Amino acid sequence: MSRTVKVLIHIGYWIMYCLLILVFIAFLIGMQLQSKPVPGQRQMLFTLMIGFAVIPAIFSFYGFYSWIFPRFLATKKYLLVIVFAIIASVIAAFIGAGFLQMPSLLNPNFSAKSVFFQPVIIGIMSFNALVNGVIALIIRGFISWVSERKQREEIEKKQLQTELELIKSQIDPHFLFNTLNNIDSLLTTDAEKASEYIRNLSDIMRSLLYETKLPFIPLEQDIQYIEKYLSLQRIRYSNPNFVHFEVNGPIKEVMIPPMLFLPFIENAFKHGARSKIGIGINVHFSVTADQLIFTCSNQKEEITKLEGTKGIGNELSKKRIQLLYPQKNTISVNDTETSYEVKIELKHGS
Repeated sequence: MSRTVKVLIHIGYWIMYCLLILVFIAFLIGMQLQSKPVPGQRQMLFTLMIGFAVIPAIFSFYGFYSWIFPRFLATKKYLLVIVFAIIASVIAAFIGAGFLQMPSLLNPNFSAKSVFFQPVIIGIMSFNALVNGVIALIIRGFISWVSERKQREEIEKKQLQTELELIKSQIDPHFLFNTLNNIDSLLTTDAEKASEYIRNLSDIMRSLLYETKLPFIPLEQDIQYIEKYLSLQRIRYSNPNFVHFEVNGPIKEVMIPPMLFLPFIENAFKHGARSKIGIGINVHFSVTADQLIFTCSNQKEEITKLEGTKGIGNELSKKRIQLLYPQKNTISVNDTETSYEVKIELKHGS
């Protein structure tokens, strides 16, 4: 919600409140006209209403609006809301009563000494302050709800656009061509192995077509697809230790958006070294009760040192994570001349 609209809401409320006070004053003046008029009567009534109704209302309204709502109501501390609402209302009442004790405010013929500090008067002023405070909470809640809804719609729109671009860039066509060629070469030498690879490829394609439409899937299931993807990539390398994959911690209870980490792994293969010695790509998951840490690193070839290894897939994936986990993500990149590592930390617990 724009600042202008918020200001207009506040102005509109105070206009209606002041009109109500003026109607009440007019009623009192009309009643007094039937009896003997008192010098300075109208000025006295206006002053009384300001101290009795306006000042406590203003202090209470903005105390509730600016302090009680964000500190207690927004964080669902309802008992503290009640306690501080009562305290703020009483304080606002005493502020109004103190205003009326100031000299020369009321008609000299009217004795205001301590009359406004009577328990009944303070109680009435406190109740009025409390009503204005509750209205302030309602207005602040409405403004927050509208703002959050608008922000959520914008995030969902950006997320949809990002995910559409992301899905298009998730699986490199060269990976599909190379995998099919490798499977074709295995058909004559190891048909059973070739059949297993075909099933893995089929599962990956099925997940891209259907499960990417789901908001969340189990992390365990996503890791299974990653393992199948890695098994297909390993066909290309004679070194069985070229790809290191490790998962630590309880993964069954964790839910994540589908295909959240695969683009980073694909990017590592796309830009990683082709060395036949040692570990070229390292993928690691570490899960605790409230945190998920994903690390993916790869060694660079000479040709990729100048080009970098981020790629458009990584950038889109980072944006997606930031949209899905606002204030709950940390993404760090360590890009050197010989290696590239991305580390993602997500808060997945409530």
